[in-house]
Amino acid sequence: MFPCLLRKYLYACMNIVVYSFLRTSAMTANKQNCTVSEMVIKNTEEQLLRYDPDLLDKHIYMPCFSPFSIQHSTEKCRNPERSPSPSTSTLNLTSAEQFANGSVALKASEFMVPGKNYYSPSKTFRLTLQTDQNLVLYRECDSAPVFASRTEALPPAKAFLSNDGNFMLGTYNINDRMETLYWDTATWGYGESRLLVSDLGFFYLCNSESCYWRSAGQRNQGCNGISNYAPATFYHYGVILKAEEEMDLGSTYYSKNGDYSFIMYDVASNNYLTVVRKCDCRQGFRTASLKRISSLHLYANGNLVAYDSNGSPVWWSITSGNHVDPELRLYDNGFLYLCDQRGCYWQSSGFIDACNPKNARQC
Repeated sequence: MFPCLLRKYLYACMNIVVYSFLRTSAMTANKQNCTVSEMVIKNTEEQLLRYDPDLLDKHIYMPCFSPFSIQHSTEKCRNPERSPSPSTSTLNLTSAEQFANGSVALKASEFMVPGKNYYSPSKTFRLTLQTDQNLVLYRECDSAPVFASRTEALPPAKAFLSNDGNFMLGTYNINDRMETLYWDTATWGYGESRLLVSDLGFFYLCNSESCYWRSAGQRNQGCNGISNYAPATFYHYGVILKAEEEMDLGSTYYSKNGDYSFIMYDVASNNYLTVVRKCDCRQGFRTASLKRISSLHLYANGNLVAYDSNGSPVWWSITSGNHVDPELRLYDNGFLYLCDQRGCYWQSSGFIDACNPKNARQC
């Protein structure tokens, strides 16, 4: 009887080994047939869960075997020989940059050409530095601006991506050294990077390891009545302003978890809005520093507008519309959101990487 039981035990063990081998082989084959690498899988899932869960509905570069893409797993699982050739705008993207689904607009140490259009891969969005010095991201289907640096009416400027990962807009001398900073992403210390214009309606900064910063923009980016509201309950948040409420100079609001603060800085020469990340004191969102903001007002139509001391508008979210009970919120992921009863329709720029104390700056 004992030999019989031993044979059954060994037979069961062999079945387990064979099943494990076949399962591993299948997963390996599935990985190879997907459009992303293992590093992108890790970066994508971590970034989506931590910083932008609403992008899970986009199905952009999600791995075939990921639990986050079960419903659409067949869309991205194609045999390599059947896969369409990538467009020239998306060739040579690093695996981390594929997360952004974007086209390379700038490489490290390059200037943006004023008046030139930098398109997303499907040409649904274009980024341009206008001759009025305003950096604007347009939605092509209706030519609507979804992001603007609000640096118009300032002396002629250049936009430059530094070799340490900071994207800057300002005046430069004849030797291409910066003289006056208008606006920047405050992302120095990330090393050699590239700026990508994405079909998601944002532009990203990415290095060889990850995409670490994303621009502000509208969330209801559809044309012809198609809306794309982000869910409004994916993180804890604190309400900063409700419709027809105002925030004054020197005010500070904190996220629920205390990791971020939204501040209207009252500095001698630079009054501006910013979101500060506590772990490294970096400012993921901030308005142009020369505009001298003194108040912030949320209108009942959903538009968020900042005014200077003379009552002139100097920054706004470009979100006027048929919004019901809009709110300005600071979420625990470090992003400002404008939300109404249907969901969130605008979000600020911000960091989409994990905090690295090595990149910390002085608070």
